[in-house]
Order: sequence, then C-alpha cells, then structure tokens
Amino acid sequence: VGGSCQSERTRTILALSAKRYPYHQNHTRTILALSAKENWKVFQLDVKSAFLHGELLEDIYVEQPLGYQRGNDKVYKLSKALYGLKQAPRAWYNKIENYLCDIQFK
Repeated sequence: VGGSCQSERTRTILALSAKRYPYHQNHTRTILALSAKENWKVFQLDVKSAFLHGELLEDIYVEQPLGYQRGNDKVYKLSKALYGLKQAPRAWYNKIENYLCDIQFK
C-alpha cells in the first residue's frame, strides 16, 4: 500500500496456530560475505513443506487443538512429521540424506 511492502514469514505449526517469525538476515549476510571473500559459488534450495516429507521413527500422539474440539476429546497418531515437532528436522534430514545417497550424490 502506498509503495511500501513488508514481508513476514508465517507457517502453521503443530498446534495449528499461525506464528510469525521475523526474518533476520544476519546469518545469511555472514555466509554471503564469507563466500564473496573466498570466491565460493553460492546455491539456494527451498523444499516446499519440507518437514511434511519426513517420516517419523516413533509413535507420536497429539491432542486436538483448542477450538477444534467437537464434543469428544480425541488423540491422534501422527503419520508424518509436522512443523513445531522437535523430531521434524531430524526426520527431514534422514529423508533427504537417504535420497541423496540413493542417487549417489557427491
């Protein structure tokens, strides 16, 4: 509006509520500065819904979030990792690592 634009990152996490995370560029700027100094090539990759591709190695059960309950309180067993789950980064890492090994990526 009026020529200004503001960007925020939003994602749905395990509790099914939206959280906003300010985008801090300090880490990115440090890596880019080091890459420029050392004359390294820089590549970028973004996998949409990355954590949702991860497969859980253990049984994890979650309760219905507040506001979604209709009479009976229910507990659900997760079939895939979700954002906000502490096991989600490891599940995604295992998935991508296995894929890269399968295609003999070096």
